[in-house]
Amino acid sequence: MALYVEAAHDAALRAALTRGRSVLEQRLRPAFAALGAPDPDLAVQALATSFGGMFLHMIAQHAPMDARRLIDLVVGAALGLPPHIS
Repeated sequence: MALYVEAAHDAALRAALTRGRSVLEQRLRPAFAALGAPDPDLAVQALATSFGGMFLHMIAQHAPMDARRLIDLVVGAALGLPPHIS
């Protein structure tokens, strides 16, 4: 997360992070579209934001979490599937 704060003031770092995000989006958007996501762009944003939040909590708070369940929930919601709690 420190990189994102620094990127606000460093154009080269901001450009590098933007390129990385673009690669992620280019790979995930077609997958979400192929799986039938009603809004593949929103699906990519939701998954990327969830990853960022997971990392923030894991690094800053050492918060235990079940990453697989969280990702399953976000991907399922992006595909319009009803949530399943296990």
